Parts: sequence; structure tokens; C-alpha cells
Amino acid sequence: MRSMARRFVLGLLAVAVLTAATGCAGFLTRATPTSKPGKPVPTTMLEARDAALTFLRGRYPASAPAADARWVGLDTTPPDFPATTSAAFSSSSWVMNVWSPLVSTGTLFEIDLGNHESGLHWAGKLDQGHMIMESNWNIPVDALVVRDSVLDYYRQAYPEMGLPVDLLWIGERTTPEGSTGYERCRFVAAGWQLDIAYEVARPDQVLYQVQLANPAASLDWQCQVDAQGQILEIRPPSSS
Repeated sequence: MRSMARRFVLGLLAVAVLTAATGCAGFLTRATPTSKPGKPVPTTMLEARDAALTFLRGRYPASAPAADARWVGLDTTPPDFPATTSAAFSSSSWVMNVWSPLVSTGTLFEIDLGNHESGLHWAGKLDQGHMIMESNWNIPVDALVVRDSVLDYYRQAYPEMGLPVDLLWIGERTTPEGSTGYERCRFVAAGWQLDIAYEVARPDQVLYQVQLANPAASLDWQCQVDAQGQILEIRPPSSS
């Protein structure tokens, strides 16, 4: 588990560095490289954009960009890094960035969508057929690091519990409106549910409360994750 804890700490350190460098409001948005004027956006980028927007309108009809929104696109593939194709799109206060590595192990498109006026943010991954592989609506990056660390730990500690590796996780911030001082988020995937709650604190002091459940299997497992990535089990997975 030592290597897992090391990856966890490195992940949280990356979050802290990004937050300090760019501010809390914009640390989820990657820098977009410039591109030659007039260079057309690849069709694959347009298709990935439209697939993501269709998914978002179906799941968040009141918050997602409108169906009649007009988008301006720009090919942002850097000439000195041809291993990745990228594009940027804008529509009113919305900005979307799409990346596609030419060599992939499954994820064909990574998408980052944000609204600088409302503060809404979505990050997702699509496969070659533009099917959603991961969706995160207003999820802090540190919660994603905790989620992946906990899932890795659980699969290694309890392989007989049958937690698949290739689940489609859909995450949403569930902190009640107007609440301050703590954060909550939930991830769901094919009968599984993972909840993360934590008080807002310094990165080296935060303590995450995590619950992984599968009601159909009468499974309820709980743990704590400290800032160093150490996982302390609170309830064994056999408890219901």
C-alpha cells in the first residue's frame, strides 16, 4: 500500500500547486495553446463536443448549455507536440477544451467545460464511439484523487467483492446550498455508490470520510483517508 499512498500524496500536492498557481476558481481549467488562424477544427473534436453536450443536456437540463448555443471553435493542437490533438470552443460564458491522444489505452477524448459567470464546471472522458466513460459535475480534484485511491485499495483488499475496474462513474457535488466549511460529493456506477465528505482545511490536515455501498449486495464499507493517503477502515464490507 506504500506506493498507493505515495501516488495519493503526489496527487494532492499537484492539486495544491495548481490551486496556488491559478486560484480556486480556475484551477480545473487547463491552459489552451495558441493555434494558427484559420486552421479548421478536426471533425472528431466536433463530434466529441456534441456528444458531451447531448449527455449534459439530458442529465442537467437546467444547467447545461442550451441546445441552440452557437459555438466558435479553434484547433489548438500544438505543433511541437503532435501526439495530442486538441481544440477549444466558446459560446457566451461557456468554454470547452477537448483533448485526444493519438495513442490511447481506452480513453479517446478528455473534455473540460466551464462557465466563468456561474462557476459551473464539468470534466469527462469519452471512448472512441463518443460514449461517456466518466462524468464529474462540480467535483473538486482532490475528491477525484481520494476516490481513485479508495477504489484501488478496495479492489486489492477485497478482490472477492467483485468491484469492476471499468465502471462508468458519474460524480456530482452534493454539498447543501449555502453550506460552508465542508464539502460532500457522490459517485454512482452500476449499483455502486461512493460518498466523500470532508471539512475544508489545509491540504496537509484534511480528513476524508468515505462510504462505499452496494444496496443490492447488502454491502456497506466505510473508511477514513488522511492527507498522507493512509486509509483506515471503519466498517468491514460484510456489514449491512
